[in-house]
Amino acid sequence: MVLCNKSGNYKRISFSDLYLATKGKSDFDWSIFRSRIVILGPTAPGISVIKPTSASPITDDNTILATAIDDSINDTGLREIKDEVLLGITVLLVAFLCWCFLSGISQNIVDTGFFVGQSALVLISLISVSYTNTVVDMTLPFNAGMAYFLAARSFHAAKKSSEQGAEYFWNPNHAESADVVIPILIPNASHRKSRLAVAFLKKQIVKFIGDNNYLDVEQITEAETFLSGVAHDTEVIVFFANKEIAHKLESEIKIISETVEMSYRIKEVAGIDIEGTRLIVWREVTDMFTILYTKKTNKIP
Repeated sequence: MVLCNKSGNYKRISFSDLYLATKGKSDFDWSIFRSRIVILGPTAPGISVIKPTSASPITDDNTILATAIDDSINDTGLREIKDEVLLGITVLLVAFLCWCFLSGISQNIVDTGFFVGQSALVLISLISVSYTNTVVDMTLPFNAGMAYFLAARSFHAAKKSSEQGAEYFWNPNHAESADVVIPILIPNASHRKSRLAVAFLKKQIVKFIGDNNYLDVEQITEAETFLSGVAHDTEVIVFFANKEIAHKLESEIKIISETVEMSYRIKEVAGIDIEGTRLIVWREVTDMFTILYTKKTNKIP
């Protein structure tokens, strides 16, 4: 086998032809060895050693040796970027994810961005290995990003589920700057049709007023308590908005209310303090529960 700096396949010469030429029994062009490196090795089936490589599932040892020597001489072998660069990319990725979770960005945006980012890391690794001489192995940032995202996403979901509205909803600045408060009551919230409708409703609320800026009480009372009654399996959602957003969301709520049972109120709270707003919310929610109770039991409380 004669090396020729990766200009196509390496030239192979039969050892028998070379041997006969040394005995003067055949013509042989000895100039093909000029400025070349020659590798002697068996290639006949059953004698040569075949190994699978990234280039081919059947590659003989001679080709592997030729490629290694060729790459070493011409500096065409694969190179890896420095570990410090990968570490820096990893730190920046985790720091950016941390900022996304702490800054209150919509979780849908964070989830989509994370999926796109992780896919980009995989593509960078594949493209660098397949089409360049520099291997950009993004395994470290990919694994670190995945580990942090799964931990942070789980914590965020648990925190949001247990403290929805506890910090943001009753923020005085947020409440006092609103024009209206909108309480929504959804009976039979655990039913499949209602769950789908509520999920869509929450998505619309987040779209207009942002994530975490609404109060979501999935279950007012436990089923076994004395106060459960019609309140059990009833979800209550409350949020503040200006008049323009309230008008847009009212249109969405009306569409949803045509498919599942729900009731809502739009009450002006402009200029009312926090305690007054709480009173309005309690009064409207209680009134909607009273109407629901009357409707389901045919009794006037």
